[in-house]
Amino acid sequence: MPTRSGLEYTRSSSPIPMDPKLETILTTLMARTDCLDDIKIKLDEMSDRVARIKVERCTHTSEIEVDQPRREPTVRRTIHQHTGQAYEPRDPDENYLRSIKVEAPNFDGTLDPKAYLEWEDGMNHYFQ
Repeated sequence: MPTRSGLEYTRSSSPIPMDPKLETILTTLMARTDCLDDIKIKLDEMSDRVARIKVERCTHTSEIEVDQPRREPTVRRTIHQHTGQAYEPRDPDENYLRSIKVEAPNFDGTLDPKAYLEWEDGMNHYFQ
């Protein structure tokens, strides 16, 4: 029976010789397919491993959280971008108190006891 190309179709046990270029392309393609199969197997193994690590980490984290005291829910912890360390924002009142500058009286360091007592009185007045 003729094919579209006009050649006769014959059933024979001997394979038809293939073009060497096509044979090279076919072997290269098969080798790459095998490599892709190996990569897929490794990727599946790694996915399973990551899933196990996540489960272990979740159970480990929950154990740690049970042992640690609870923080107030209103206190937020943020992470510093450069160092990666967590810090808690300051209380607004604390920031206000830190911004206040106090002019305390200077002690000139003389050996006069009366001058020292006056300076000490002035310091006590500031911190009362």
